[in-house]
Amino acid sequence: MKLTNTLYLAVLIGLLGRQDAGASSRPMDLLRATSFERAADLDHFQAEEPSAVEMSRLHSQFGMQSLCWKCDSANVLVAKNIRPLSGSDGQAGEAKSHFLSSPTFVFSIYNPEAQVEPLRVEFGDGDGFPIHFDFQLNFTGWRTAWVPFYEMEGAVPEAGAGVQFSTMRFIAPASTSKLFLDDIIFASYLDNRLAYPDFQVPFIKKNRITKLSGGMWVPKQVNLDLLAQAASKRVAPEIQAEMDLIYDRLFNNSMGGKVKSRSPSYFQEKFSDLGIGDRGMPLRYVKQVSDVCYDLIFDGTPEYLDMRSFGTLLLELARSYHSCDQSADKALLEKLFITAMQYSLEQGWQTGSVHGTFHHIGYWMKNFDTALFLMRDVLMENNLLESVGDAMQWRLNLGEVFVSAEKLRANIDYYNTQATFCLMSVFMESDTGRQATLLEAYARSLTSTLAMTGESGMFKEDGTVWHHKGHYPAYGNGAFAKLPDILQAFSGTSFRIGTAGHANLKKAMMAATIYSNPTCWGLGQAGRHPLGGNIDGLSKAYLQLARSGSPDGTERLDREVAAAYLRIWGEPKDAKTRQLFAQQAITKVDAPSGHWTFPYAAMSVHRRADWSVNLKGYNQYVWASEIYVLNNRYGRYQSNGLVQIMPNKSKRESGYVEQGWDWNHPPGATTIELPYEELEPKKDLVMFKSAETFAGGCALDGDGVWAMKLNEADGFTVDPVKEEMSFPGKLKARKSVHCFRDRLLCLGSNIESVDREHPVHTTLFQAFLESPANELQISGEPSISEFPYRTEIKNGKSTWIIDPIGNAYRMLEPSRLLVAKREQTAPHNRYSIWTGKDNNLKGDRIQSGDFAIAWIDHGVAPQGEGYAYLVYPQVGSVNIETLEERFGSDAALQIERKDDRGHIVSDPALKLTSYACFEGGILDDALLKSVSIPCFVMAKEDGNQLSLAVSNPDLNAPLGDKTGWFSGDLEMSTVVLVLEGSWGGLASDKVKFVQQGTQTELTVDCMHGLPTTVALARHEINNKK
Repeated sequence: MKLTNTLYLAVLIGLLGRQDAGASSRPMDLLRATSFERAADLDHFQAEEPSAVEMSRLHSQFGMQSLCWKCDSANVLVAKNIRPLSGSDGQAGEAKSHFLSSPTFVFSIYNPEAQVEPLRVEFGDGDGFPIHFDFQLNFTGWRTAWVPFYEMEGAVPEAGAGVQFSTMRFIAPASTSKLFLDDIIFASYLDNRLAYPDFQVPFIKKNRITKLSGGMWVPKQVNLDLLAQAASKRVAPEIQAEMDLIYDRLFNNSMGGKVKSRSPSYFQEKFSDLGIGDRGMPLRYVKQVSDVCYDLIFDGTPEYLDMRSFGTLLLELARSYHSCDQSADKALLEKLFITAMQYSLEQGWQTGSVHGTFHHIGYWMKNFDTALFLMRDVLMENNLLESVGDAMQWRLNLGEVFVSAEKLRANIDYYNTQATFCLMSVFMESDTGRQATLLEAYARSLTSTLAMTGESGMFKEDGTVWHHKGHYPAYGNGAFAKLPDILQAFSGTSFRIGTAGHANLKKAMMAATIYSNPTCWGLGQAGRHPLGGNIDGLSKAYLQLARSGSPDGTERLDREVAAAYLRIWGEPKDAKTRQLFAQQAITKVDAPSGHWTFPYAAMSVHRRADWSVNLKGYNQYVWASEIYVLNNRYGRYQSNGLVQIMPNKSKRESGYVEQGWDWNHPPGATTIELPYEELEPKKDLVMFKSAETFAGGCALDGDGVWAMKLNEADGFTVDPVKEEMSFPGKLKARKSVHCFRDRLLCLGSNIESVDREHPVHTTLFQAFLESPANELQISGEPSISEFPYRTEIKNGKSTWIIDPIGNAYRMLEPSRLLVAKREQTAPHNRYSIWTGKDNNLKGDRIQSGDFAIAWIDHGVAPQGEGYAYLVYPQVGSVNIETLEERFGSDAALQIERKDDRGHIVSDPALKLTSYACFEGGILDDALLKSVSIPCFVMAKEDGNQLSLAVSNPDLNAPLGDKTGWFSGDLEMSTVVLVLEGSWGGLASDKVKFVQQGTQTELTVDCMHGLPTTVALARHEINNKK
C-alpha cells in the first residue's frame, strides 16, 4: 500500500522546503529532500521546456508520486535552491563519531527503457558544476543509488568532510525519452561502509575492494565474470544421480517437515494487503530504509514491503504449492508466485542492482532464497528462471567459488546467511552441465575455507570459532546451524566436502560441547550478549553433522558426534535416525572429564563429573568483551580472570540471571567496584585488548593451569580501527587457577590500582536466589536462610563457604571477606545510562533481583595485594564439617611461589606441579630452574619418569598497526627450560635435549598457545630420533 491521505496531512507538517506554494513574494526555501508529494517542491526543478517536468502517479517509490521528466523534450533538468543537510537537521547532517560517515547523495529512478549512454549528475553553485558522476541507464524498472560525494569526480571533498552546493543538474543522453525521479536526499551523512557499487554506479569502492573474497556482502563484477566463464561439462548418469540426490536432500530439508497448506484466497488477500503486484509499494530490506533519513520527508518511516516479510510469505506459498493436490488451486498459486517475481524484478531486484546497499543483507533473505529454490521448476516453465536465478547468483556472489584457494577468506556471516543459498543458487542453472561444474567448484571452495585455521580462518586450531576478530560462539551458532545441512547433502557423493574442511568444522562443533554445559557457554564467551548464550537450538545441526559421516568419508555415521548428541539432547525423535543409531550401537557417553585450553580465547575449561568451570581472560590478541552502543554496556569485567562454575543445570538454576546482576562482580574476576555510570564507557563501542601477551593455559593428563596478566592500564580498543585506551583505575594483577582433579586453587598477586575512591574486589561467587530463603553456609555459623544478610570476616583464613548452588570455597590466606544475601539493582545490559537510550527493551531499564554474593576486599588503591582460595564445585547437600573431613588432606597442596614472576603450585600426593611463569628467567624451583620466556609448564613425576606439558600463551602473531587485528599467520616460538637432574627422551623436531652438568636444557617448540607434551626418563641423554 501507499501512504494514506491521513498520513499525507501529517507529511505536510514535516516536509522540507516552502510551506506555501502560492507565496511567490517570499524567497524560496532551500530544499534538502523531496519525495515529490508536494506541488511546491516541483518549483525547485526546471527544464528549458517547462512541460518536460511534471508530477506523476504512474510510477513511484515512497509516497504516491514521482517526478516525471520527459527527456526527449529537454534533456537537462536543473534543481535549484537546494542544500545539503547540516547539523541543525540532526544526526543525518553530522559526521558520525565512530564509523566514519560522509555526505551522500541518495535518489531513486525508474527507467522505462534501457540506454547505452549514462545519465550525468552534477553539483555546483549555479556558476559551475565542479562535482559530478555518471549513472548508467542500462536497466529497466526501479533503481536506488547511494553515492558518497568523496567517491564522485571533480572537486570532491575528502572522506568525512562536508560539502556545499545550491544547485544540481541531471543530463540525460539524447536517446532517452522519459525518466522518473523519486525520494531525493541531496546530501546526508551515511556510514562509509554502506554505499555499495552496482552496474549503475560501479565506481563506488572501486579502489578499496582489493580482495576477491571478503567484503562478502558486496556483489563483485569480477565474480560475475568468473561465473560467466563456467563451462558446461558432460554429466555421466552416475554423476547425474548424485546431483539429483543432493537436490532432493536440499529440497526436502527446505520443505521444513510438516507443511500447513494455505489456499490461494489466503495469499490473494495477503498480496492485496501488502501491495504486491504492478505499481506495488517499494520492496526493500530494512537497512536500505532505516539508515537513510527518509523521516525528513515523511512523518516517520515511509511504508514499504520488507524483504523478510515478503520472503516469509513466498516461502509459505511455495510450500503450499508443493503440498497442494488440487490442480486448480495449484495453478492459482503458481500464478501468484509469478506475479510476485515480476513485481520483485520491476522493483529492482535484478542482476547488477543493490538499491544503495546490501550490507548484512543475508540476514533478511533466507526465506526468499529458499522460496526461489523450491519454485525453480515453476520459474523455468514461466521463462523467469534465468532472470531470477541470475539475480540470486549475483547477490550471493556465487562466482567466488572459482576464486583460487590462496585468495579465499572465511567468513562466519557467509556460513550463516549465504552458504546454503549459494548452493541452492547452483540449481537455478538450467544447464545440468554447468550445474556439475558449479557443484564441484562450490565443494572445493567450501572445503578450503572450512579448513583454514590461520588469520583467514574462522575455526581456529584450538576449536574456537571467530567473528569480529575474536572467539564468538553466538555467531558460531549460525554457522553450526547451517553447515551440517550442506555436509549432509553432499555426503556419500563424489562432491562431498573434503576431509580437511569437514574435520575442522567437526573440531569446532565438538569444542562447543566442551565449553558449554549442559548447553550454556557462560559469561566470558558472551561477546555482547551476557548471561544468555547457549547451544540449545543446535540439536538438529549436531544430528546432521553425525549423519554426514566421518570426515574421511569412510563411515556413514560419525560415532563421536552421535554420542555427544545423545549425551546432550537424548534420543532422536525420528524413527529412522533412532534405527540408524541402534544399528551402529551408538550409546550415551558420560560427560567429558579433563582440562582443555583454548588459547585463541585466552580460556581454559576444567571438567569433572557433570560440572565444568570456564576460566577466561584477555590479552593483545583476544578482546575482553564486546561493548556496543546499546548492548553489554556494563560488560567491562567479563574476562577479568573469570572463574565461572557451570553445573549441569539450567542457567537460572546455576544462579546466572540478569535481573539485578551486579556487573561489578563476575565470579572469579578482580575488579574495581564502580558506580554503573562510571563502569559504562563513554564510547559507543569498546573491544578492549591489553598490551600483555600472557593469558592462556596448559593441560596434562586431564589437569591444568590457567593464568593471565590483568592490565587495564595499557591497551587499546579495536573496530573499526586501533585506538590506544586504558581505564582510569589502571587496575593490574597476576591471576592464576590451578586445576587438580575436582578442585581449583585460585591465586592472585601484585594487585594494584590508582583509584583512591573505589575498592578493588575479587569475587568468589554471585548467585541468583530463587527464594530469599535459599541457604548458604559459612564456617562457624548455622545455615543462613535469613534475608537480607551481610557479614564481614576480617581474617578469612581457613573460612569455608558453601554457596546456594552447592559450590564450596575455602580461604587459604588472611583476607577481608564479605558475604551477603541481598536485593541487587542494576541497569539492563541493553540500556545506556550515558545516553538514556535502550535497545528495544520490553522490560524495565533498571531491574532488581535477590542474590547471594561473596568477595575479597583488597581495599582502595591497593598495592601488592593478593589472595589464595580453593574451589570445590558441586559438592552437593553437605555441611561444612563433612567437607572438612573429606578435603582436610588438601592442606597438603603447596603454594610454592606467588609473586610477579610466577605462581607455582604442587600436589605431593599426585606428584603434580603447575607453573604459571609470568616472566622468563630463574625460578629456582626444585625441578624447574629457569625458563627462557614467559610460559606454562605442567610436570608430573612417576619414579624415574617425568611427563611435561609446555605452552607459550603468546600466539606470536603479527597485529596490524592500524587495526590491532591479526595481519598474518602466527609463527612458531621456542621455550628453553632448564631442569634439575639428568633427563632424556626421544628427541624430535619439536623437542631437543642438552645435558649441562647435573642439569638438562630442554628446548621445546610451541605453537597456537597449545601444550607440547614431552615424556622424559632419568637417564643419559639420547638425541637420536
